Amino acid sequence: MSLQTALDLGCGLEKAEGAIGVDIFPLEGVDVVHDLNQYPYPFEENQFDRIILSHVAEHIMDLVSFMEEIYRIAKPDAVLEIHSPHYSSCNAYIDPTHLHYFSLMTFDFFCGDTKHGYIVKSKFSVVKRDVEFWPLHDKLKWVPYNWLGPRWLARNHIVLYERFFAFIFPLKEFSVYLKVIK
Repeated sequence: MSLQTALDLGCGLEKAEGAIGVDIFPLEGVDVVHDLNQYPYPFEENQFDRIILSHVAEHIMDLVSFMEEIYRIAKPDAVLEIHSPHYSSCNAYIDPTHLHYFSLMTFDFFCGDTKHGYIVKSKFSVVKRDVEFWPLHDKLKWVPYNWLGPRWLARNHIVLYERFFAFIFPLKEFSVYLKVIK
């Protein structure tokens, strides 16, 4: 049985445990200093079982090239974890270095689930999606929408949620897990 290898791209100071951390800044815990907008990355093809993108994809200039590079370095059946502010979140707009604003379905584009006709070299499939709403207050930490209908709606009826309810019940962030298809 082979040892699983994980890569945390744009890890900053919060690198995932056991992962190789990559960041543009030489911070504590960063293993590889590299600008993620520069291709290719300093890794071999088919090297990683798990790739983590925690609040990094929104900073990338060319999302298609980025996903193709991730595809190149990922092993077959690897899992790609993407965590990002949702476009309805005020956090999506606070940071002036954010270049993209993501829907719950943005990454379906790389799964062949787009009707736009653009052909990408990479191929993924959605394994899971999750959503996180804002707490009522930072000190209370209670999130009523996690227990009421909006969470169920956002997870099970994405189009309905995003067309009519996203700015009534805004998400804090979302996660999507993709499987690499090679």
